[in-house]
Amino acid sequence: MKLINNIYNEAKNQINISTWWESNNKIKYILGVILIQNTKWRNALKSIKNLNQLTQLNLKELDKTKISAIEKSISPSGFMKRKANCIKEIANLIINSYESDIKKIFRIKGVN
Repeated sequence: MKLINNIYNEAKNQINISTWWESNNKIKYILGVILIQNTKWRNALKSIKNLNQLTQLNLKELDKTKISAIEKSISPSGFMKRKANCIKEIANLIINSYESDIKKIFRIKGVN
């Protein structure tokens, strides 16, 4: 969980969205950073709601979920293939990475 906290804090520092959206759920916040790109916030929220129904925003569930199911659930946000791949890669890295790998996460296309 320390890695998730670091990603959350780094995202808040690099992408100042906290002035219009604050979430206590760090996974939801990280997903929001990805899903908001090139779309309206209401569409990103629809996608987050769909992902929550699909996986309860659980990283292990996101990692196990087929990419096509993620793409379908995030369709309101557009750019589904790119964003779904980014979500899968982040879930996998968080689950399988060490603390020192936070820089890898911010090099993922679609995160930074």
